[in-house]
Order: sequence, then C-alpha cells, then structure tokens
Amino acid sequence: MRASHIVSPLIIVTVYAHPYSFPPSNQTFDEIAGGGPPNGSPPPSLTPATLAAFQLAGYNENLAAAFFEEGLQNITKYWHKVSSFPVNIVSVIEKIAADEEVHVKTAEGIVKHFKGTVIPRCKYVFPVSGVDEFLALGHLVTSIGIGGAIALVDTFARNEAKPVRNIAAILAVEARHDSFFRITNKQIPNVSAFNTPLTGKLVFNLFQPFVIQGSCKINLPIGIIP
Repeated sequence: MRASHIVSPLIIVTVYAHPYSFPPSNQTFDEIAGGGPPNGSPPPSLTPATLAAFQLAGYNENLAAAFFEEGLQNITKYWHKVSSFPVNIVSVIEKIAADEEVHVKTAEGIVKHFKGTVIPRCKYVFPVSGVDEFLALGHLVTSIGIGGAIALVDTFARNEAKPVRNIAAILAVEARHDSFFRITNKQIPNVSAFNTPLTGKLVFNLFQPFVIQGSCKINLPIGIIP
C-alpha cells in the first residue's frame, strides 16, 4: 500500500511506505540486498540493556529504510534532473534501501526472539527537494547511524559478546554506504582514521528532527536533549 505523498520542498514519509512497488513483485528485500539476516543461533539470553539497544537499532534502521525508499520514489517520479555520476544512482539506492530493510529485520528479529516489544516505524519528514540534497542528507543519516552502531558494539561487548557479530557486520555495510554518499558529494570517502561513537540517546535526538511528532505508535523511553 502506497501511503506517502510529496509536499514540496520536503519529503513526507508515512508508515511502511514502499515506493513504486519496491521491491519488485519478483524480488524480495533479501534478494536485492544479496542475503538476509546473519545465520547462526542467538545467545541463550540478553540483558535488558542489550535488548533495549536492539530496540533502538530497529528504530534507527527503520528511519534510514524509509528515507532511502522515499528517495527512490522521488528520484524516479519527481526529480527529473539527475546529476551525472559514474554509477546508476537508482540501482545503488535500491541496494542500500534493501540493505536497510534487512538490517531492520535483523534487529527486530532479535527483539522478537527474546519477547521484547518491537518499535513500529514512525512517520518522517526529510528536508530535501532534489537529488543532490537527497545524497547529502543520505550521508548525514548514514553517518549518525554509524556512530550509533559503534556505541552499540561497545554496549554488547560489555554485556553479551555474541550480538557484536551482527552489529559489526551491519557497521561494515553502513560504512560502504556512507563512502558512496561522500564521493557523490565530491568528498573523500572517510573524514578521519576513526569514527566517533555516538551514544544511543544522542543518536535518538539527532534523528528527532526527521520524525513527525506523535506519529510513533510506541515511544522509546529516551529523553529529549534540550
């Protein structure tokens, strides 16, 4: 069901909006992404802190997935002027959007396995009106996600080591995504030799300007930084 609409100059994304039948009827997100969630049995138990971290990871990945999926719709239907790039922008964004959906499935699958509450996708608004702005904001969204993932790895390492594997695997893919966005914005692939970890609370707050207030069916118990 297509539930999203465009209000220039912003992208408005409503819950579970999948543009122009994405993924195509003959493909799944897993197939486009090149594989589904990692194989292997989950740990026998999780601490409450680790379970909460996976809830936040699902929340963050849902925002990213919605952003890239709505961007696909705008690129193909509304933004007729696409800058010249050495790769097919639509194909790359399709792959990134599918990756994000697999990341959502991975985080939410762990939450469900341990009988936690899955945080549904909210509604979002992204301040972009063209391909170049979309690619620039794609870099920002991905960079915030990478910083948050690094902090998640630290949380898991201090509580249960096994989940580190899943987040580390996601982190490597997100880094490749971000390099693409930096290159399309005429920047070098990496800013420095190390990425800065971002606390879960900070990541949550950095994403709040994109979340439509009151649209989340379940709110995470994370405070707003003044």
